[in-house]
Amino acid sequence: MVFNGGSWTYEAKDVDATGAACQDFIIPLFGIGMNEIFAVNSVYPNPTSGAISLELMSKKAGVAGINVVNILGQSVMSFERAVEAGVNTLNADLNVANGTYFVEVTVDGAKSVKRVVVNH
Repeated sequence: MVFNGGSWTYEAKDVDATGAACQDFIIPLFGIGMNEIFAVNSVYPNPTSGAISLELMSKKAGVAGINVVNILGQSVMSFERAVEAGVNTLNADLNVANGTYFVEVTVDGAKSVKRVVVNH
């Protein structure tokens, strides 16, 4: 399958010999646009007590810069993680006060921003 960005779902049904549905499967999918370097699919759990996982897809291996910004626009935490081509899950512990933050992920100059709520 080729996706030009966006989020998609794939639904499959398992049927028995009579054709009756036994089980449904719904699988979330996401893709990268033709001109995009990477895409951040999700940040979870959200809200979080501190530990988060970022799920992203990258066209090539490299380094992701992660910058956590508070609602005043101040950077409160920055770090880097290696990414491989394909789907990546990056884990981080947000050791910050309760509040709303923006997680900025940058790969090869392209940036994606996701909002996360921290509630210890």
